[in-house]
Amino acid sequence: MPGDPVLTEAPPISEPEPELLGRGKRERPPTRYYSEVTKLRFGCKTHHIRIGFYPDGRVCDVFISSSKTGSDMRAILDTLAITASMYLQMGGSVQELAAKLRHTKFEPSGPVENPEGSGVETVSSVADALAQLLEIYQ
Repeated sequence: MPGDPVLTEAPPISEPEPELLGRGKRERPPTRYYSEVTKLRFGCKTHHIRIGFYPDGRVCDVFISSSKTGSDMRAILDTLAITASMYLQMGGSVQELAAKLRHTKFEPSGPVENPEGSGVETVSSVADALAQLLEIYQ
């Protein structure tokens, strides 16, 4: 009919190039690499936080295990560790990661019963404990 707008085909949408968004490629850790495990006891639970390092000394991954945790908390801690590891392997800053996790509050929390050698005395959550350990390795 006269006066109806003419429908035209929309131009194709081009996907932005990853390098234009500042994304890096994932640098996987080598098959064998150095890591340090810190055992912390707080909130009536024992927590083991393992931080792995590339051969040049940069932090490359994180693993967290906790005693006496249910499946929900274990899933949250696994997700936290995987997310932190992927962020670091994609070139993320240890300082930025530690700053975002610092002072996160959820149970278990409280004073660390065995602070000797760890540099961590009081934590507001397992994520806060991880942040404090990452600050040591900056």
